[in-house]
Amino acid sequence: MRLLYLSGARNYLRFKIDPFRDPSFIYRLHNPAISATELGHKVGIKHLLDLNIPFVDKGWDVAIIHRPSFNSTFVKAVRILRNNNIPIYGDFDDLIFSIQHASDRPSVKNGIESLEQSISRINNHLKAIELLTGVVTSNLFLAHILSEIPNSPKNILVMNNSWHFSWYKENNKVEDLINSKFHGKKKLQLNYFSGTRTHDLDLSIISEPLYKTLKKHKNLVFVFIGKGSIPNSLNDRALKYKKIHFTDYHTAVSKAFINLAPLEITTFNNAKSALKIIEAGFFGINTVCSPIPEYKNAPEISRTIALSYNEWEESLENAIESGHNFKMTINRMEEVRSHYDPLTTIKKLICRLEPLL
Repeated sequence: MRLLYLSGARNYLRFKIDPFRDPSFIYRLHNPAISATELGHKVGIKHLLDLNIPFVDKGWDVAIIHRPSFNSTFVKAVRILRNNNIPIYGDFDDLIFSIQHASDRPSVKNGIESLEQSISRINNHLKAIELLTGVVTSNLFLAHILSEIPNSPKNILVMNNSWHFSWYKENNKVEDLINSKFHGKKKLQLNYFSGTRTHDLDLSIISEPLYKTLKKHKNLVFVFIGKGSIPNSLNDRALKYKKIHFTDYHTAVSKAFINLAPLEITTFNNAKSALKIIEAGFFGINTVCSPIPEYKNAPEISRTIALSYNEWEESLENAIESGHNFKMTINRMEEVRSHYDPLTTIKKLICRLEPLL
């Protein structure tokens, strides 16, 4: 199959210089693209504006646009793709197309944007969806909500997230890494990757149980990576690092003893993928997390779920205890790598696309 992956990033020059600034682009476009290439398919990764260039290849079986949003660039790209008889699919990995859930968005709840601004963004996604052949989502929960919106697309497919294919080639000495972590003299890390400051409320959920855990275990340190604020109670036992570029991201993930993924229980967060579990599990690291659907659907060995706020301290203790089990760590790594294999994931998507083209 000939697959064209398209970004609609607002800053064209920044995208061209460094497309790996956006984790969503990396996992939803780049990862399936390089995985499809590995399987022998023809693949292109472009920006919507590149379609305006006369000599850019227009011979594709399908185009997949990342988080399509209605604007003049999108409309012109759609026209070019249609003139070349190329079916157009959008790809969504967040609940950014439902007006009903606009107030649930972390950007609104954290005061970064107003409800009116959120609704305006959502309307642009909805207008874009009306011009598509179909949509690919990152999980069934998103697909279900998409199927219930007005003028829902006829073709809705699911492509779950996977570990990044490039990691497999770079990380074959995992047993050495695990041994050095268990037997080294450095403090063991409880890692939290915030991504953006919109997740401050998520971290605040666990500040008290996390503080108690750190106070009890002097050999642990809380490592905060990304944008956002650390609750005052945790400052003395925390190390904070700026957002890490994807080229170094796997190294940061692999250093964790326990991975943390707290989320407020909202419809928006229920639509999240299991990516936090996938990234950590690739290295055999357990994730202590909130009970959203995709976390609950993940292999049991890959996560410890705190079903309520009151269970976080106990869940952390259980994860710390099992974290020293070398055999379980290896089994976790193997299970996650098998369950979320990117080659299997892209094969499934292509099989679902073929009869629709």
